[in-house]
Amino acid sequence: IEPILRGNMDLKQVKKRLKIESAKKQFIEQTKTTKLKAVVEVSDAIEWLNKMPQCDLLLTDPPYMTDVDDINSFANWLIAGLNKVKNTGRAYVFIGAYPEELKAYLNVNIPEHIKLCQILIWTYKNTLGNNPKDRYKQNYQACLYFKGINAPDLNCPITNEQWAVQEINAPDGRLGDRLHAWQKPLEIAERFIRHSTAEGDIVYDPFAGTGTFLLAAAKLGRIAKGCDISEDNLKIAIERGCEYA
Repeated sequence: IEPILRGNMDLKQVKKRLKIESAKKQFIEQTKTTKLKAVVEVSDAIEWLNKMPQCDLLLTDPPYMTDVDDINSFANWLIAGLNKVKNTGRAYVFIGAYPEELKAYLNVNIPEHIKLCQILIWTYKNTLGNNPKDRYKQNYQACLYFKGINAPDLNCPITNEQWAVQEINAPDGRLGDRLHAWQKPLEIAERFIRHSTAEGDIVYDPFAGTGTFLLAAAKLGRIAKGCDISEDNLKIAIERGCEYA
């Protein structure tokens, strides 16, 4: 610590920096020792949820309004999803940032044991998407953050991970790490899992896609289970390290 103190950092800053470095080291070591596998199966999301016991975390990225016939009806899957979260648990649900989609999800009557705390933002600057002429380019997606009424505080020792706006580059096809149109970065999955669960906790993703969220959960020592209606997506998830139920 002494060489740092001779610079521009005071003792309080040094302790904060050491705390952050210790947390990062702990996360890295945790990922090296886990032997858990993410488990997936081909199924409709609601059918799969209805047969499952409760979980500690629901982390998912369902189809957006551009991929379903009626977003108002589709958004009601959220009831089945949140009913499977313990009152000590949490849920992070990524949705499109379209006004109609936000309205549809905010109008869902959610269970009483869990509350919508915030609408988080995931923003990125490395991909453009559509190029509209009458509006601004949309370089973000929304994430509904739910907290069980008896859930403990977030476990987030790294301050800059606790912003409501998470700025992380999207997977990039030019770099070979984008396997699905709406694929989320592994880093944001790992953050939310670390913040809201402990080793051995149960994590669900009923719209597993190519497995990003479940792979992150298993990597961090959580029991990761999910489903997807697309066999093609799950074949990629298996190639990435998931296994069939």
